[in-house]
Amino acid sequence: MRRADIHSPEALSDMTLPVFPHQYAHSFLAAGDSWFSLSQVPSSSLLFGLRFARSALIINCATPGATISNMIDWRRNRQFESLLGPGAPFRWSGILVSSGGNDLINAVDHLLLPFPSGAGLDAEHVERLIDSDGLQRFEIYLRQNYTDLISLRDAPGSPNQGVPVFAHTYDYATPRDARAKFLGLPAFGPWLASAMRRKNIPPSLWIALSRALQDKNAEILLRLALPQLQVIDTRGILTPAPLDTSGEAGDWGNEIHPSGSGYRKLAARWNQRLGEIL
Repeated sequence: MRRADIHSPEALSDMTLPVFPHQYAHSFLAAGDSWFSLSQVPSSSLLFGLRFARSALIINCATPGATISNMIDWRRNRQFESLLGPGAPFRWSGILVSSGGNDLINAVDHLLLPFPSGAGLDAEHVERLIDSDGLQRFEIYLRQNYTDLISLRDAPGSPNQGVPVFAHTYDYATPRDARAKFLGLPAFGPWLASAMRRKNIPPSLWIALSRALQDKNAEILLRLALPQLQVIDTRGILTPAPLDTSGEAGDWGNEIHPSGSGYRKLAARWNQRLGEIL
């Protein structure tokens, strides 16, 4: 099994780089968040762990700077749009998308209810702290974005009509004071831990509540049922980080990003699913 050649979109027009999708057995267009981007410190990406029986190319449009605040960022990524939709120069073997996780984190203040004063909630009842109306709005938002993505792929004049889109759920991040760092950018976060504090949620409930939120997010993605959208369930693969840690711990490099070894574990699940479809 071989690793894919991974390039930015600029490589397609760089005459010094012989990057021609038609020369590969498989060619993929990737977009999304920092789980796909290549600029994390230490540099790591889920894409690094993908393996193929034959030659493969990945043109990666993911960038951490823009997508750290919004994973579904393809609307503002003109390179991705021009390589997928009407007039695109290639028909890809598949579209790889990492999105939905940071959107959940951005929405967490609207998804969590303030902890009721004097409440005696335990970990088995943390779903009472999730706002059902906020969750419904979040599902509408995610569905609309993915529907628009599929519509772009299948638009008249697109050579990529019906090409499979591979997306994924997220594993269970522990709310903790472990900030994320990217090349040339200040440290980000923490996100989950900060939201828990703003809602006055006791630390003893943070892990259970974070898991419940990730499960809700995964359930939304798995029931999208859009044409040729393959959602890969990657929950329960990584070793969680302990609550009181601030650096790399378990299979996590920081609060919401896996370590290099963690990405490799997730990529193994991707490899299985990609092999089944391709």
